[in-house]
Amino acid sequence: MYKYFCLNPISPVGLEKFSDDYVPAGEMAGADAVLVRSAGMHELEFDKDLKAIARAGKSNLLSENGKDL
Repeated sequence: MYKYFCLNPISPVGLEKFSDDYVPAGEMAGADAVLVRSAGMHELEFDKDLKAIARAGKSNLLSENGKDL
């Protein structure tokens, strides 16, 4: 089981894509991953066991057929 912490509000539409292997953490300390939309993070301190920091948000990329990725 992996714990994630949302640094900013993240849409439930995206969070619902996680399997049951992922659960929200109540605080950043002890989380396996941090999800962020847009935030200044230079001043933050992270646990040594943090595995990932990921940007959450809608992609503005289009596939070759012109549809959203």
